[in-house]
Amino acid sequence: MEYDIEICEVDTLLQARIDDLRQRIHSHPPVPTGIQELDALTGGLRPHRFYAAFAHPPFYPVDVSLQVAYGAALAGKRVLFVTWENRPCLLVQQLLFSLAGLRYRALIKNDTAEMMSRLPMVESAAEQVKHLKITLMKVENAGAEDVLGKIAQQCFECSPDLVVLNAFQLPECMYGEHGDADFTAESAMWRKFAHAIGAPVFAVDSSIRFWEDFGPHPDPDKIRGFRALEEHADTLMLLYRAAAATQNDGGRACLQVFKNADGEKQSVIIPAPERYPLFYEQRWRGGK
Repeated sequence: MEYDIEICEVDTLLQARIDDLRQRIHSHPPVPTGIQELDALTGGLRPHRFYAAFAHPPFYPVDVSLQVAYGAALAGKRVLFVTWENRPCLLVQQLLFSLAGLRYRALIKNDTAEMMSRLPMVESAAEQVKHLKITLMKVENAGAEDVLGKIAQQCFECSPDLVVLNAFQLPECMYGEHGDADFTAESAMWRKFAHAIGAPVFAVDSSIRFWEDFGPHPDPDKIRGFRALEEHADTLMLLYRAAAATQNDGGRACLQVFKNADGEKQSVIIPAPERYPLFYEQRWRGGK
């Protein structure tokens, strides 16, 4: 009988521990990106994780990072979007134009006729965006400690569920003599940062040293800084145009996952990029 009591006490302690773990999991649920194929592979972006993505043309880092930030915010999450180059007002403009279905060239050429024709859609998009919990932050050229300190302070103020970076490298590395660095220091830093703030960090950068086309299977050694990111990132992926895509089929995208701490490593097709407003640009479809 005394033995049975001990077993009962152990069961009680185990159940209490299980309940505690469940409560922690539900208090910090994964953050969806809104990209169905990516969320299916990862189960959503998890706290303390560092997610690294390479974008190959016609994808661009700002397109991918904005799409992830928008998808997470649309799900009601608080997002801190950190940029080195883009002014916040231009990021908002690009988001509004994309949601309204405006062509990218209308934005860069200031096509007044097309913008006026889409004005009701832009106004509707603005009404939607103003309810999203996205904090835009531009970081000036500064040392690593200063940059991290400013981002950490912003995290303290807005308590984000997700931090999105539209580059791996800090400004001092991007524009200094170490511009061709392999991201070793930066990748280790962002992983530690994700652990410190308790939220997922999703960073996007350009894919390769030279803008040649990928074959059916991308060569990791052609991807700038791939080995450094493979070592430190919890999930490492590449977004590029599928080899079989044409200008007339809407442009299929390929999502290649090289490393995935939360699921399988595989390649999946995004058959309809137009589902994602930041991906559905004229530059993506090959239009003029």
